Amino acid sequence: MEKKLISNKLLLVLSFVVAVVIWIYVIITVDPETTAKVGPLTIQYLSSVSMQQKDIEIIGELDEKVELLAKGSRSYVTGTKANYSAIIDLSQISQSGYYTVPIDIKSPSGISILEQKPTTINIHVDTWKTAEKEVKLSYSGSPKAGYGVTQVSTFPENLSVRAPSLILNKISYLEIEVDLENADKTFTTTLPITAYDETGTKLAMDHIHISQQDCSLEVGIGKVKTVPLTPSIAGINMDMYDINYISQPATITVTASDNVLENLLSISTHTLTLPSEVGVHSVDALLNLPAGTYLTEEQSDTVHFNITITEKDLSNGN
Repeated sequence: MEKKLISNKLLLVLSFVVAVVIWIYVIITVDPETTAKVGPLTIQYLSSVSMQQKDIEIIGELDEKVELLAKGSRSYVTGTKANYSAIIDLSQISQSGYYTVPIDIKSPSGISILEQKPTTINIHVDTWKTAEKEVKLSYSGSPKAGYGVTQVSTFPENLSVRAPSLILNKISYLEIEVDLENADKTFTTTLPITAYDETGTKLAMDHIHISQQDCSLEVGIGKVKTVPLTPSIAGINMDMYDINYISQPATITVTASDNVLENLLSISTHTLTLPSEVGVHSVDALLNLPAGTYLTEEQSDTVHFNITITEKDLSNGN
């Protein structure tokens, strides 16, 4: 009986030794210890309360990456069991400001992190604000030759914008951009509203929330016509004086519906009151566009006139 117990004990010891040998063999040959670089890892952030609930926002993207030098079993360092994460904890941040936050590394059990670059990250947290911003309409492209914009349906003059204060302060205006490329008939379109800074640079919309994200517009397209300009003059006795004029520009190009253009022979100005004095009068006049008539792109609604007044020769009439 005693010999049997001794035999069993020896068998257990032998089994243990064999298991250790096999384990060491596996570790050494199948899953050896190694040292290798890990990454780059994308930084994630944790917060017990969402940033928006705190009314704050991280400015800029967390685009910095983390690289590690790790030591341990190959399967855990670079193999199928390699599971690493780089985390920053924002739970204690509750107001705007600049912060240096440590980067915490989560790695598999038994892995030693020999080196980490970087160990901290600088972030800017800002407070959300709301303000009214002007809305502008702009055009890209040009209508088909011989056509122009007759009218555009109304759009909001101002919209409420909510954004972190640093971004909100950069917003100079909001813009709706209509593409007119080769347009030859009236069309309806829905367009996004975009924010721009004072230099006319488009801003990223990631952290900008506009009360109305899109705008639906009807854009009228009609044919164009070039006509001469005539000043409308008051204050002069036309029985006693002759009037001649030269306008700069000499003609104006307008767009309108076909029936309006058909009867349009010239464009006059708002009334100019001139003194009854012989000579040349240099004046700027505002155009008086008929209803349903619109200037084509890049034309001013003000025209310059040189008006010459001379006395009539009334001797033949006596």
